[in-house]
Amino acid sequence: MMLGDHCGGFPLRIVSTEYALDRPSAANVGLKTVRGDYFCFLDEDDLMLPHNIENLYRVLSTSSAPAAYGIVEMVNEHAETWMIYDREYHSQQLLLGNFIPNLALLFKSEILQQYCIFDTDLPLFEDWDFLLQVAQLGDFIFVRKKSGIYRNVQSSGVFNNSALSFHCRRKIFEKWISKISDGDFNALITQNNIFFEQPVPQVAQLFYKIDAREFNETDSIIVNITPQFTEISFFFKSPTIVSQLRFDPLNNYTSIALHSVSLLQDGQKIDIPLQLSSNALFESATEYIFDTDDPQVFIHFDDYAPVELNEVSIKLDYLKDGFKLPLDLLKQKNSTIVEYQQALQHKEGELTALKNDYSALTKK
Repeated sequence: MMLGDHCGGFPLRIVSTEYALDRPSAANVGLKTVRGDYFCFLDEDDLMLPHNIENLYRVLSTSSAPAAYGIVEMVNEHAETWMIYDREYHSQQLLLGNFIPNLALLFKSEILQQYCIFDTDLPLFEDWDFLLQVAQLGDFIFVRKKSGIYRNVQSSGVFNNSALSFHCRRKIFEKWISKISDGDFNALITQNNIFFEQPVPQVAQLFYKIDAREFNETDSIIVNITPQFTEISFFFKSPTIVSQLRFDPLNNYTSIALHSVSLLQDGQKIDIPLQLSSNALFESATEYIFDTDDPQVFIHFDDYAPVELNEVSIKLDYLKDGFKLPLDLLKQKNSTIVEYQQALQHKEGELTALKNDYSALTKK
């Protein structure tokens, strides 16, 4: 299909590199070609509603804010509503996770003069990192009007890669935690102790693969738990042949001591060796510390798969959970960075003193 030089009454300009680009690189090409005073993003499968730009421009043009955003509805492939993004802006909240889809935003082009750019080392969450850059220039304005529809059909499959997701999330935390002030860090802790400590159902979940399909919610078992649990049993409705298992110990950040995993058939343990891997930030012989609200432990028995079973029993201790855990980890990481910086300064001082001593000796 050939595109013309206008879209309705507006000029249409196509920029091509003649070769494929990843998401952050493609976005940066777009940023380099921005000509007007404002710009926005729209993926090819999403929908922007009429009057959205007008609504955002009306408030942004009379403000010193670098960006404004509206409400976005996320729908699945059946056009069923999955989520509504309608959260008020809090700069500290943005450090914990992105709650503003790119579709929702209108930016002032002047932010590009401050070297806001997409990080090409981030194949995931590059939009979150970009917003954190823009947020250093000022608070965003939330306009309580619907901006568009985010169609999440999971076409790329990249967000199902938990290892990549974990890696990119950790890179963003490491990049930004050292840049915030002590005051903002304290506000982050204080605010989230209030904001996140609302009672929510705590569950553990066991996913099982029956064939080559990816793990999915249909093939899973959910058990309501409390932090006092020391053993969780997952019962299948009937004997089931599985090729791999994934254990999600909690629907939140957590740290656990995992003592044993047992596969059972009619109450009898299936005696085969198991190998464990995870998306934990830190992992020892038994302890796992997760800095994600989607903690995952993969249970492998490749040499013996598939295996027929009707129960999985897991013995563990919950050591700590909730949003305090990643904040504690970030605080510890920030403290370690400061200690390294102080040690480096001390070494540099010692080196300067040695150079001065050497210079004095050579002059004699």
